[in-house]
Amino acid sequence: MVLTTPEYRRWSMAHTGWSVGPLLAIILAAYTAHAKMQHPPGNPPPSFGDPIGNITVIKGRDITFTCVVKHLGPYKVGWVKADTKAIQAIHHQVVTHNPRVSVTYRDRTTWNLHIRNVQEDDRGVYMCQVNTDPMIAEMAHLDVVVPPQIVDNETSGETTVEEGNSVTLTCKARGYPPPVVSWRREDNLKIVLRDHSSKKVPSTEGEQLQLTRVKRSDMGPYLCIAKNGIPPSVSKRIMLRVNFAPVLEVPVHMIGSPLSKDVTVRCKVESSPRAVTTWRREPGEQMIISSRKYNVSEDQEGFYVTLMSLTIRNFTKDDATTYRCVASNSLGTSASSVQRSSPRSSE
Repeated sequence: MVLTTPEYRRWSMAHTGWSVGPLLAIILAAYTAHAKMQHPPGNPPPSFGDPIGNITVIKGRDITFTCVVKHLGPYKVGWVKADTKAIQAIHHQVVTHNPRVSVTYRDRTTWNLHIRNVQEDDRGVYMCQVNTDPMIAEMAHLDVVVPPQIVDNETSGETTVEEGNSVTLTCKARGYPPPVVSWRREDNLKIVLRDHSSKKVPSTEGEQLQLTRVKRSDMGPYLCIAKNGIPPSVSKRIMLRVNFAPVLEVPVHMIGSPLSKDVTVRCKVESSPRAVTTWRREPGEQMIISSRKYNVSEDQEGFYVTLMSLTIRNFTKDDATTYRCVASNSLGTSASSVQRSSPRSSE
């Protein structure tokens, strides 16, 4: 590629939208004039020293291409971005309107092209040219890599699904090279893939995680992790909630109770959303609240289990009746009973 003023005018209009000013036209004319002159007899022609060398850089950092030219003589050095044919600089004069580009040189042998705060559109092949006839050039490639980023507005947030249905979690990531997205459970339990068989895997890859015939055991936080070999990798926590009506479990349905002792009955509730729970007693389904006679408590276990406890203080004959634990959420109500049998005298 020979840099001439008419060609440069065409390139500048096509790629930068501005035309060549008078000063730049003079510089270009001087550059091309040297290509037409006869090489001084007896002097060795210009030649390149060490190769420029390809550069890989993380977006936002600074780079320098160094071009070593031996026996430059009266000729001039130019820098061109080869893929766009955009002239960066001629000798010590920056041509491009990119304010991040600058040039330096030393002893007319070492010529540097500097690019600050490198961006993705700086990626490409750069050419160091000497305006001999024919033109000689050295080329090097600039690769701009970008650490992964998760695109929040295209990635799932907290997600709710009813038990038995299917759900798809999505995680979009960008970066260069394109990131690989993987999924795992934050609690390190295995992911159950029921699309063809109930295969359990510690992790799986892909921008989408499809869960079919979802069960309550699938509930919990999932991590989507994006990696492309450029640190740091990134992740996002996506909470999956599985809704179902309350299910109650009473360990023992009939218990003999000693007189004058504190007696505790228990009930296990599985529900999502979390159920509103109460204790009731016969006769009349009287609701029990904490008092001097009773202590009502709850403990949360995991994401959907509640352990209900009712303590009856100083158990008497009048306390020998049926106690019911009741749980309700937006999907239904469930109840189970514990019968306290006729008291026996304590020893």
